[in-house]
Amino acid sequence: MRRFGIAGLAAVLAPLVIAPTGAAARWVVQPMQVPQTPNGQLASVACSGTACNAVGYFIDASGVQQTLAERWSGTSWAVQSTPNPAGATSSTLTGALCSSASACTAVGSFATNPGVKPTRPLVERWNGTSWATVVVQTPTGTVSSLLSGVSCTAATACTAVGTYTTNAGAQLTLAEGWNGTSWTIQSTPNPANASSIRLSGVSCTAGTACTAVGSYLNGVDFQTLSEGWNGTSWAIETTPTPPFSGFTGDSCAAATTCEAVGSVFAESWNGTTWAAQTIATLSSGTLDSLSGVSCTAATACTAGGSFVRYFQIGFAYSFGSQAFVSLPLAERYS
Repeated sequence: MRRFGIAGLAAVLAPLVIAPTGAAARWVVQPMQVPQTPNGQLASVACSGTACNAVGYFIDASGVQQTLAERWSGTSWAVQSTPNPAGATSSTLTGALCSSASACTAVGSFATNPGVKPTRPLVERWNGTSWATVVVQTPTGTVSSLLSGVSCTAATACTAVGTYTTNAGAQLTLAEGWNGTSWTIQSTPNPANASSIRLSGVSCTAGTACTAVGSYLNGVDFQTLSEGWNGTSWAIETTPTPPFSGFTGDSCAAATTCEAVGSVFAESWNGTTWAAQTIATLSSGTLDSLSGVSCTAATACTAGGSFVRYFQIGFAYSFGSQAFVSLPLAERYS
């Protein structure tokens, strides 16, 4: 089961999921339920067999952002009841992974002060019947933290990644491991002389083999970041970086076979090195962006994201004279 998170693709007015239909080999829109008020989005979906769980957030009638989860039974989608931390003024789920139909983990963040940026990490687990929050640790001296991705190889083996901000204002990588009972912070390296460092996604093929990807700011340019877990420690892996780019998601079909995607690029991991790949791009006049990827084999991956189509209105070519339309985008690697 591979996580395929496409944050921002769901419509604001009504969440939608685009799903394959087997023999027809085509994509169709599946109608979904809308909780209370039609204002929110789905950020990630995880499946096991014919059962899927999609997570995100919605804004209730009082204007409070709440966690959102919906489950696909094989026939239809239904909204699930999800808890929100006590005193939370804003809660969201951004990543999910299911190791079985009755064992799913979702991660995200929540805030306790209206209009205040500092957040705390949020983890919720599905046991086949209900969702429940799980206590998660934060590094000492943390002002703000969040989890953006999770990968599980079993109900008792998960890894979640994200970022945290220190009292001194440094934004650093965050990784935590689940052993079936509790979450434990794992020490992660950070690039030297870098700022705004974060891990956006993680993919594990075993408890001793995980790859996490993200980005960091080195001066004025964003750089790609990849870190590998060997069961004991995390280590930074060298990656080629296109101009002003960072990874948004990854998926590993095996310990020596991973794909990572960014705004307009993709890279592959062979167990030793990362190599840049050429991706398909749309015609000129668009801005393409990939935000998630899922692989079932080394040569079978699907990436999703969006593209912005823009065109000139009138004769004056300036920012103010252009119209922009954002549309879903999917690419297949085989």
